Amino acid sequence: MKREKTNVQIIPYENSHRDAFMDINYQWLTQYFEVTAYDKPFFENPRKEILDKSGYIFLASLENEIVGSVALERITDKQYTLAKMGVKPGFQGLRIG
Repeated sequence: MKREKTNVQIIPYENSHRDAFMDINYQWLTQYFEVTAYDKPFFENPRKEILDKSGYIFLASLENEIVGSVALERITDKQYTLAKMGVKPGFQGLRIG
């Protein structure tokens, strides 16, 4: 069944979102790439590995369900890399990414 796009909200990461963040990224990585030993700490403790290092995590919420994620990992004071992104299956193709 094709879903129709409604009001997607972009919200900041909270600790209660850890499992959704991990699930979305694991699904994405296992479908297109692979989850490596380098990736695992970012998903197991995103606060320590991303946020506490002056990075950012944003989530896409649709009807109170977390359906997408993206992280900005800090490289330098003025540089970030776009990382840890994905959209849940079933919600892809709705321009959430």
